[in-house]
Amino acid sequence: KGWPVLKLLIKKAGVQPELIRAAGLCHQAEAKNWLLKVLKEQEQLKLQVLQALACWGGELPITLIRNVLNEKSQPLLITGLELLKFKIHQLSDELLLDLVQKPLRDFRDPVVLSTIRVLQRRNSAVVNSKIAEIAKNGSETTARAALLALSCIATSHSLATLSNLLNELPQGSLREMAQKQLELQLRYK
Repeated sequence: KGWPVLKLLIKKAGVQPELIRAAGLCHQAEAKNWLLKVLKEQEQLKLQVLQALACWGGELPITLIRNVLNEKSQPLLITGLELLKFKIHQLSDELLLDLVQKPLRDFRDPVVLSTIRVLQRRNSAVVNSKIAEIAKNGSETTARAALLALSCIATSHSLATLSNLLNELPQGSLREMAQKQLELQLRYK
């Protein structure tokens, strides 16, 4: 019942950030269609509209998500990754990894951390290997997050990946963390 009221408010006040947010919260198809229309017409409201569309991430076209994941803005990239969380179950590992290439290479830790959170929803050897690459080549912060992600996945693939990392990581805190995470997983297996 929320959309008819919002529609009247939009007619009176015009497109406002608060009404964009409310349209996302009402979860009605007409609101989604309106948000997609606003996205095409009003570039300055792109971030707010994409955030409001998050609950429909699974229904959004992959081309839209791909375009957002190719943006330079950190808030837009993180919002694109939030959209991807709702779409991930519909994607092959190859397509998923293709979509997150740019965010994984981003120099900003918050973008890479958000990407790790998306990838850790997947249990496959190829995705676990990608997370392991972050553990080996990322910043201290992203490497630690990657090790925790592998531990949280807690499957045979992720445990094997953690075990392999023990041999690949240099002596130091990351290797100790990998050892600890592996021991914790093996203790509860």
